[in-house]
Amino acid sequence: GVDLLKVRNPWGSGEIEDGEFDDDGPGWTKYPQIKKLLNPVVADDGIFWVTKQEFFKFYQTIYLSASDMTAFLED
Repeated sequence: GVDLLKVRNPWGSGEIEDGEFDDDGPGWTKYPQIKKLLNPVVADDGIFWVTKQEFFKFYQTIYLSASDMTAFLED
C-alpha cells in the first residue's frame, strides 16, 4: 500500500533530501521489496521518488512537457 511517483528535475540535478524515499531515505529500508523492484540510483541526477502524500505537499502547481527526455540521458 505505498503509492510512489518518480520525479525528474528538469535541470538534471537537485532532489528532495528529506523524503521517505529520497536517495538514502528510510522507506527503502522499511520496504526492501520496493527497493528491489525499482532499483533506485543514489546520485544527484535530478531523478527521485516521492510518496503520493509528499508529492501533493511539495507541489501545488504541475507543468507537463510532452518532450522526449531520452535525448538528455548519458550513456
